[in-house]
Amino acid sequence: MGFDLRTLMFLFFYTSLITTGAMAFVYSNVRKRIRGIGFLVLALGLQTTGFFLLYEDFSGAFPIASLIAVFFILLGNALFTEGFVHYLGKRFFTLHNYLILLLAMAAFYYFSGVRGDSFAGDMIFSAVSGFYALQGGFLFLVDTNTRKHQSARVTGWVLLLVFTLCVGRLFTGFFASLIPGDVVWAQTLQVLNQLVYYGASVCLILSIVLMINNRLFVEAKSQEEKFMTAFHSSPYAIILTRMSDGTIIEVNEGFEAISGYLSGEVVGKSTLSVDFWRSEEDRDKIVKKITTEEKLHNVELDIRKKSGEIISGLFSADMITIEDEKYLLSTFSDTTELSRIKAELEQRATHDSLTGLPNRDLLLSHFRITKAFADRYKKHFAILSIDIDHFKDINDTYGHAVGDDLLIFVARKLVATLRKGDVVCRFGGDEFIVLLSEISDRESAAIVSGKVLTAFREPFSMSGVEERIISLSIGIAIYPSDGADLQELLRNADLAMYDAKANGRDRFEMFQNKS
Repeated sequence: MGFDLRTLMFLFFYTSLITTGAMAFVYSNVRKRIRGIGFLVLALGLQTTGFFLLYEDFSGAFPIASLIAVFFILLGNALFTEGFVHYLGKRFFTLHNYLILLLAMAAFYYFSGVRGDSFAGDMIFSAVSGFYALQGGFLFLVDTNTRKHQSARVTGWVLLLVFTLCVGRLFTGFFASLIPGDVVWAQTLQVLNQLVYYGASVCLILSIVLMINNRLFVEAKSQEEKFMTAFHSSPYAIILTRMSDGTIIEVNEGFEAISGYLSGEVVGKSTLSVDFWRSEEDRDKIVKKITTEEKLHNVELDIRKKSGEIISGLFSADMITIEDEKYLLSTFSDTTELSRIKAELEQRATHDSLTGLPNRDLLLSHFRITKAFADRYKKHFAILSIDIDHFKDINDTYGHAVGDDLLIFVARKLVATLRKGDVVCRFGGDEFIVLLSEISDRESAAIVSGKVLTAFREPFSMSGVEERIISLSIGIAIYPSDGADLQELLRNADLAMYDAKANGRDRFEMFQNKS
């Protein structure tokens, strides 16, 4: 019988050792996700060590080894309770477990070590083990989130089974002590108790492993559900693509809405065969960048819808690994309307709302560029200040609507008459400013101004206005002789324009420094 019990001890030690290794592996992977695993690994390690000591000193030749073994096993039971508390996320006072452990070890040492009463030591071990098992069962079976911890209740019932067996060991030990002299019967009861207890302990360890595996499965399933919900409910286009061959694995409803392609039309096909790249160069550029950086964030990209329409958007992508295969998880948000609004706002900020010509701010930008070029290459340029003659009379006679139409007509005529490199601006009212770039001398500016005056001497007609001729007054200021900055050039060009009006209109005048 002794050999059988020792063999059983070895089997239990071997099972605990394997389970401890498995739990340590789990701990290394999920310690940041699941609390309490560290306590469970430590508890298993202590109990494995304890059972190894009991197996090696089965004959009891070294009492100190048995004392240490019992301490390790009972401390492991206490740490199991600590781990269960953290695992379940409950508030539970556990300090008393360690106080009970110290008292139990003192009693165990006194009865088993000092008095040599192994029966009393066995009863103490069973009582304390049963107490810890009862606590664990209570934690798992009372007020536990069954969805999050589906298999926890199984562990709770196994703990109650261990508690029941510990109580059974107490009773059988007590009744065995009432039959003095029947050593065989007492040993038989001891072996049976040990057999059932160790079997229940193995079941407990397996239930803990299954409980954690189930928890991981539930969490993985929950994460998958969350991912799929986010994947399919996102308003952005989301595409999962295999990197090795560019095959599209999955798309969401946002992709269907933005691209116009249905899921069945693109899944299983390569990104090249589905014609939503504006060009192969765009695709190669994106693939190259992803290959080197493994992620992209808000890259501006144009794609082609099923209808052929080109839309603009922000493209982001991350390289992910699924079952040792690299995939690309990409998102695309349609910013076509946003880009249109942005361009419109930029247009309004830098252009005249009526004529569409550049305003004062944009003229300043062009001036800085032109001035830098002129300074570097010793060139000249001119500022023309243009005013429509008798514009107020036209406005008063025909109304502001006709006046606005006239301003639009003049703006278009100026742009058509001047060179492409020249900048035509409207500052408000009937005042236009022209930046003539790269003129060789004052005579060149005069020739261009004469060309403008000639163009406007041709008769024209507009809705609500009979055929008529309008005239312009133009003032010219040359850089750098007539001003070193834009404000000075504008002021001097205006003075020259007023001279043109004073001298009969329909003419241009060069700025003359009268100081």
